[in-house]
Amino acid sequence: VANNANLAKLAKGGKPFLPSLEVSPGWGHWGIVGVDYTKTPISPDLTPAEIIKAGHDMGALVVVNHPYTDYGFFANRDGVRGGHDEGSEDFDLLEIQSTIDLTDAKNSDKRALDLAMSYWNKGSKKYLSSGSDQHDVASGLYPGIIRMYAYVEGDISPKKSLQSMKAGSSYVTMGPIITPAADSMFGSTKTVASGKPLVRGDEWQAVDGLKSVQVISEGKVVEQKEFENAKDPVKYEVSLLPSKDTWYNFIVIDGKGRYAVTNPIWVKVTG
Repeated sequence: VANNANLAKLAKGGKPFLPSLEVSPGWGHWGIVGVDYTKTPISPDLTPAEIIKAGHDMGALVVVNHPYTDYGFFANRDGVRGGHDEGSEDFDLLEIQSTIDLTDAKNSDKRALDLAMSYWNKGSKKYLSSGSDQHDVASGLYPGIIRMYAYVEGDISPKKSLQSMKAGSSYVTMGPIITPAADSMFGSTKTVASGKPLVRGDEWQAVDGLKSVQVISEGKVVEQKEFENAKDPVKYEVSLLPSKDTWYNFIVIDGKGRYAVTNPIWVKVTG
């Protein structure tokens, strides 16, 4: 964590700075975003629940880094001491990496997204993260290829950034840029009367051309639109007719097959 202090010096003068730590047991890596780097680093000898609690005690968010790689918690959970203890599911975010391939059911990032959706199906707000595991900036494989964009109202601060990520007001992307409807931020809840459509409009754009947008609900594609690699911003209005409380999220693909994946919008049906 030594370089957190160095970066804190560089950030003086009002630049927002989020210190981070990776806790790296052999059975699963954890991102501690917003870590208090002045304290003793969290020990990798702790159980999952203890690592998570230690991160939260510092006011940080806890990310399950690459959940299904060889060093991912969910790939190894059944053999981990305390892997199913109370508190082992109190983490905040699940990481998606730039190795994502949603056409391959065995792809570790596809499995991580499926895991996130399984939580959403239960109403559990475990949101997506990306770019949180890029501690080796000299690597040519990961840094900058996939990023997380979060909505922060007003001036940006570390605290507000953490709150935004915790709330799911964000999406991960390898290229496509999404401008959500002002009244329908990702992670928010929309209320709609039974039998009435949920209508939302978002703007989509990709430097390499916008290929397609998928609307997902409860893990299934409920609508898909092709855009023939459009280069200009596209406003896409979708009208959905939910019959019960549910969620929707979006998967955007650009002309080079790169993904953007949003956190869900929760829907509450009344009447």
